[in-house]
Amino acid sequence: MKIKSQQYALALFELVKDKKGQELEKIVANFARLLTERNDDFKADKIALEFENLWYQENLVVRAEIKSARALKPATVKALAEKLRKISGAKELDLSEKVELDIIGGAVIKYGDKILDAGLKNRLQKFKEALAV
Repeated sequence: MKIKSQQYALALFELVKDKKGQELEKIVANFARLLTERNDDFKADKIALEFENLWYQENLVVRAEIKSARALKPATVKALAEKLRKISGAKELDLSEKVELDIIGGAVIKYGDKILDAGLKNRLQKFKEALAV
C-alpha cells in the first residue's frame, strides 16, 4: 500500500508531539529508516513541507507575504502585521516581504489561502472594466 506524503507527515507529527531530546531523535531516526526501507525517501521534502504546515496549524502560526512596488517602512510593516494577526487569529506570523514593480503602487497581501489585493494595478484594472460596461 502506497502511503502519501501527507499521511507520513501526519504520522510523524503525532509521534513527535511533545517529545524532546533523545526520544525525539530516536523517533526521527526510525522514521528516516522506515522511509528508506519503503523506498519512499524521495518524498522527504514533501513530507517536511506537510509537517511544517501541520506544525503551523497546531501552533496558530500564519504565513503571510506582503508584495509592494517599493520597500515599506518598518512602521507600515508592523501595522500590517498587527492587522493580519487580528484578522487571521494567529498567535504568530511568518511574514515575508517582496518588492515587485508590477504592482505599481499599494500592496498585495497573501496569508493562509487568502489574498488582499490593494495594489494600484488591480484598482486600475477594475476601473478599466467599469468603464467598459
